[in-house]
Amino acid sequence: MPQILNETDRRYLTIPADIQLREQFELRMLEENPIDGLLRLSICDNNGELELRYDISGMCSLAELSETQKLLAADIRRLILTLKHIIAGMAPYLLDPSGILLSLESVYLSPVSRSPCFLFIPARGSSFSSELSEFLKTVLACTDQDDYSSVVLAYRLYKESLDHPSALDRLEQILVSQENISDPTVLTHTDEAAVELPLPEALIPEDNEALIAEIREVTFPSESDNSGENEKSGGLFHRLFHKNEDRSELISGDHSEECAFAELVARS
Repeated sequence: MPQILNETDRRYLTIPADIQLREQFELRMLEENPIDGLLRLSICDNNGELELRYDISGMCSLAELSETQKLLAADIRRLILTLKHIIAGMAPYLLDPSGILLSLESVYLSPVSRSPCFLFIPARGSSFSSELSEFLKTVLACTDQDDYSSVVLAYRLYKESLDHPSALDRLEQILVSQENISDPTVLTHTDEAAVELPLPEALIPEDNEALIAEIREVTFPSESDNSGENEKSGGLFHRLFHKNEDRSELISGDHSEECAFAELVARS
């Protein structure tokens, strides 16, 4: 189970691993080649027990941040653009994007710049596309519902990830097309050689009125309300998540964040 290790001047997220992982190609590459945007990894091998240590000194998890602050468009932009930058940086080392763990608990932020760092676990063998959609669904739920541009952006990214699960470039196209969202501190990892993609249909102005109307109806269920009345309410979230009920549920209250994170790591 993941644990936090506090040393004199450093703080680590530690994850136990099978000793056989020590000779795994991705682990060696990640240990020897730090990648911008990924948590720095060090290996601890004591008496045949392998432990992965990720340096989280001076950072807080996205889960911790979202407990006190709702996400805004600038935060969402940083997440997606940094993720795209990471994947581009991994390519020369033959690292598979499936190793990136996408959850609120596995993304750590600088408290000042709020620049994100992602957690990479070698040899996970999971589906990056499906995990990205689930991650964006969680991000949508943590977005400030009083901020119009943030909710619109979060919903468009989530919807696009469902329609085009393998096209991270399309998500970037949505970001650069949001001219009404500007933040000079946002991380803008761009590829000058990237081919401009066609504008997603969701961004066509004349089609936005219905979307705006739905988003304005959004209401979040109270954590203390277990009566099921929320399932009967209208609004974007009810229609969106009820339609996709075969996918994993939006933020469950049955498990603590720590347990959910541990379960996700255990499946890796």
